[in-house]
Amino acid sequence: MTKILKYYKIVVRGNAIGGVLYAPSSWPRPIANDGEEVRNWQALIVELKDGPYRNFNMCVGFANVVSEAFKEVILEVVGENPDLEFLPIQAISKEYGNQTYYIMHFKKIFDVIDTLRTTYVPNTDSIIKLCVDYEKVHGLKIFNSRPYINDVIVSDELRRAIKRKHLDDGIEFYPVYCVKSDI
Repeated sequence: MTKILKYYKIVVRGNAIGGVLYAPSSWPRPIANDGEEVRNWQALIVELKDGPYRNFNMCVGFANVVSEAFKEVILEVVGENPDLEFLPIQAISKEYGNQTYYIMHFKKIFDVIDTLRTTYVPNTDSIIKLCVDYEKVHGLKIFNSRPYINDVIVSDELRRAIKRKHLDDGIEFYPVYCVKSDI
């Protein structure tokens, strides 16, 4: 018998209506690497340019930055998670006002890749089609798979909650394969 769990990678749509958050050009990059401590985030002020705020923002300087509402829906579905933190930062905009946003940061890199079912670029570790290991992700509602910025994978339950609360502006959900075969 084959079991399939539904997971989705959050991808920012580059052509969607919405602004981009910019860290100061003097700020060390990347702002936040998953699996590493985020330094000096309390002093960070990002500026919104080229459109209105989104709930899941692109950030020049490399960080996943989310709204209060996006953070709250994650916490409602996931609960407290010692491997995920939300670091409050100030976002400023002359046109849209100032708001508090959150760096969404994974404190670790989850070991979830099903290396036998994942499709790689030949002779590299670059992934073409990600497949996660059923035993490793069963029960997880949000996680990452690699130490890259914008590597956020959510369960179908969390994806549906984000969509139900209309917090999916400017993002798409790409399927991530997760298969358990009893063969």
